[in-house]
Amino acid sequence: MAWVGAQTTPNQPDWTRQPEVIVMLFVQPEGRYVMTWTYSRRVPHDRARQQVEAFTQWTGRTIANLEIGDDSLKRNAKPDELMTVVSFASGGLVNLVEGTIDLNPIVRTFPEVQTLQVYVALPRAVDYKGYYTFSNSQLAMWTVAEPRMWRTLVVVNDPKALFSEIPLKRPPDPPAQVAEAPSQTKRPLGWLIAFWTVLALAVGAGIYWFTTNLIRRQSERAPVKNDTV
Repeated sequence: MAWVGAQTTPNQPDWTRQPEVIVMLFVQPEGRYVMTWTYSRRVPHDRARQQVEAFTQWTGRTIANLEIGDDSLKRNAKPDELMTVVSFASGGLVNLVEGTIDLNPIVRTFPEVQTLQVYVALPRAVDYKGYYTFSNSQLAMWTVAEPRMWRTLVVVNDPKALFSEIPLKRPPDPPAQVAEAPSQTKRPLGWLIAFWTVLALAVGAGIYWFTTNLIRRQSERAPVKNDTV
């Protein structure tokens, strides 16, 4: 994607905006994971392989079982309906003990991408201790953390975000102060908050299903094109 002029970092996340890349990490109990990248369209496999090499340089980790293929949810899909999917095994980004994920290598792997979503499927309930929101002049990120699923939206407004650093762990929360509750409490927007919460969960589940379905179908039949290392 070409960068045209300066972009504006949004103040609020737009989860309905189609990401250019969806990254999924299926974390194992020992901390290693299977990682998949699903591009929003078909991309040259040489380019995808170069980005995998860049990822290994940014993480300093080796990978295994690399596969690059094109697939679609549609049977007999047309070329313009295909999406490139990359999958491999690696480790080091997710710390189950600390409750953190290092997003920096992922962002730096895709310097031309402006909208990126990252989903982390956890093997058990983990208390997330990373930042929920972070922004600077180069990028903005938002994370919604559930016990066994973390999902993050990253919007980049400057390709120099390669040099931006998303903090790994947020400062400890200050001690909670107990305040006396008022005699009458009204919650006129309670139903609206509940609605958006359910909607957010549904969107997360839908993306999870979409990616896992692609992986399942790739295991059932050979993709249109496939490179395996």
